Amino acid sequence: MQQLEALTAFCTRLSGSSSTPESLRASAAGEADVAAALGRLRARRRAPSPVAGTSALAAMIAATSQTATDAVAALDAVVETAPPGALRAHLTGSAHPDASVYARLEEHGIVVVSDDHQTGDETRLGACVDSGDLDEVHAGLVDHHFARTAGSAGASIAARAAITRVGAQGSGAQAVVSLIREGDEAPAWDLAAIREELAGVGIPVLLRRWIPRGGSSTAAIEVAAELARRTGGVMSGERLASAVAATAHQRAWFQEVRARAADGEPIAFVNADAPHEIFRALGIPYVVNQWWASVIAAKRTGPASLARLAARGLPDDSRQYDALALGAQDLDEADAPWGGLPEPAFAVSERSGDVSHKIFELWGRRARTETFLLNRTAAVPAPEGWWDLVPDRWEEAFGTARIDLLEAEIRDLIGMLEGRTSRTLQTEALADIMARANEQAEWNRRTRALIASARPTPIAVTDSIPSVMVPQWHRGSQWAVDAARALHDEVAQRIADGVAVEPRERRRLMWIGRGLWSDLEMYRSFQEEFGAVFVWSMYLAIAADGYLRHGDDPVRTLAARFVGLTDLLYVPPMSSSWYVKEALAHGVDGVVHLVADDTPGAAFISAALEERGIPVLEIVANNADSRSTGRARVQERIAEFLRSRVPVRR
Repeated sequence: MQQLEALTAFCTRLSGSSSTPESLRASAAGEADVAAALGRLRARRRAPSPVAGTSALAAMIAATSQTATDAVAALDAVVETAPPGALRAHLTGSAHPDASVYARLEEHGIVVVSDDHQTGDETRLGACVDSGDLDEVHAGLVDHHFARTAGSAGASIAARAAITRVGAQGSGAQAVVSLIREGDEAPAWDLAAIREELAGVGIPVLLRRWIPRGGSSTAAIEVAAELARRTGGVMSGERLASAVAATAHQRAWFQEVRARAADGEPIAFVNADAPHEIFRALGIPYVVNQWWASVIAAKRTGPASLARLAARGLPDDSRQYDALALGAQDLDEADAPWGGLPEPAFAVSERSGDVSHKIFELWGRRARTETFLLNRTAAVPAPEGWWDLVPDRWEEAFGTARIDLLEAEIRDLIGMLEGRTSRTLQTEALADIMARANEQAEWNRRTRALIASARPTPIAVTDSIPSVMVPQWHRGSQWAVDAARALHDEVAQRIADGVAVEPRERRRLMWIGRGLWSDLEMYRSFQEEFGAVFVWSMYLAIAADGYLRHGDDPVRTLAARFVGLTDLLYVPPMSSSWYVKEALAHGVDGVVHLVADDTPGAAFISAALEERGIPVLEIVANNADSRSTGRARVQERIAEFLRSRVPVRR
């Protein structure tokens, strides 16, 4: 209020005249006319045949220094439509002092139909207070100021992300372009939340960050080229509906888990190698450690979570993927992803390696959590082609003694859970869950076969991972079966429609190892320069080959599902022969092998692939720790690998 009063006094001294009730009301009426003209222009920008974004922005910028009458005329004069077939984009990031960037985009077939920077749709033009009393005008303008979403420097991350999503959806944008100039740091902090918001509605985000002075037009041309590459009837960069649905389901489900925990219901925190089906059969909600770690990393709360471990005197540079959730549990609720994980009643893991049991021991020291550990037995080399044996001949593949031990421990787990919850496991219910999990695996096998044979690849691994893994964490539910079938059908349709991640695909890549959750955009960053597409990750492949088990006794069959699951991924020759089989089936030209600190046998896997003439780049780093992947120079080393060792496909 004081600033407006000071501004009024300054204008009075400068002009030599004071406001009157009549002049205040006339000014308000003129500004209201400008607001109405702005509304009409926004509607024309969002129309099926939109007006040119270049003309719209130029008119809005000009209107800030014109009389109300001239501003209305300029805004209403923008009627020429963009060329038919132009790609519709929403622009976010830094503000634009002129329309040159919009012009470069339109020259390359992209029309900006909406934006959320302060010289575009978020301009302050049109704010007015219809009153002849100066104090009322000042107070009303203050209210206007606080009622609108500020620019990035003054608004919260959540507010900026929401306004970008609403703007893009409302204008029918096919993509969001974020252009951030050097020195304009605030929009970069909004970007992760914007991506999350837009991922839920299937709108891709393209980014150019730290654009130097004079480089905006070049950045616009680069973005236009990338969008043009992604366009082919349907936008090939558009997210899979399956991925969007899976992500939305998981968010809603997690909030339901939080609500159930708040009502006093016990929940479980389990490792990926624990028998989840037992918890499903008992009706105990469970959250998977590795999934929760991926969320922590993707939401950029990994460093803070690791810092909490260090503050307790625990290592922050050992088994980060397994330990991240333990650190995140000490974050404030406002800082934790999705409000944070409720305190679990049970923490269950297999004794994989030398450290997992220690991490889960620490979970058991928390006031309301009880730990249960399953033993890890030594791997027995499976016969050649284990992927054909494990559905039915699992005794032969894994050995009776190993299955006997895990079956007994699963029965002990069931007894413990029944005793703590006063629930009883129904064998028929578990058998139904196992049957649905098998049906889910069969759909995954069909999907994997479609992708393996498709040239060029129809979906990005950044979409296949959530489309597969979210249902995996709900394995045995009807929703998971339906989701697996929907993914298959969507992939089949994309192949039929000729959709490609990269129409000019020239190098097909395989990613061995866990997902790089803190930088998923990395997977698509080699398409433009190298025509390189990641066509394979372990998530769909192991969901296809690793979980299918048939048997009469559901508990013993469940033991057979988990007894050797880690071996199949990491212990040669089971792991190495499988990766070779998958690489050949998918026509892979090169392999990026992310080697973590707890994955044995990596050298044998790489050697087996090299022996088949498939070049391998080994990168030693922890997928959940951005410090580790930063030191490993992941993106830079992959680019060097592509230049030096992976020839262009002829």
